[in-house]
Amino acid sequence: MDGFRKVSKALIENEVDVYMFGCWCRFPMYEADFGWGKPTLVCGGNSQVPRECIRLLDTKDGYGIEAIVSLEVMHSVLPKN
Repeated sequence: MDGFRKVSKALIENEVDVYMFGCWCRFPMYEADFGWGKPTLVCGGNSQVPRECIRLLDTKDGYGIEAIVSLEVMHSVLPKN
C-alpha cells in the first residue's frame, strides 16, 4: 500500500510521466462486417487521442503492426540562432 501511495502522490504532483499503452493485435477488427463490407481502415473510436498514448494494431494484410502514438509537445530549450 505504501508503494501505491508514493506513486499516487508522484502522479498528482506531476513528478513522473505516465504513458498509456494498448494493444489491439490479434483482434479480428478487419473481419467485422456490419452489412456494408469489411473495413478498409481501423483506428480508435475517439478522434481525439489522449496525450502520452500508444496503441498497436495489426495491419489489414495481417503481416505488420501499426502504431498510433500521441505525445505531448515539448518546447525546445535550445537557444535560437
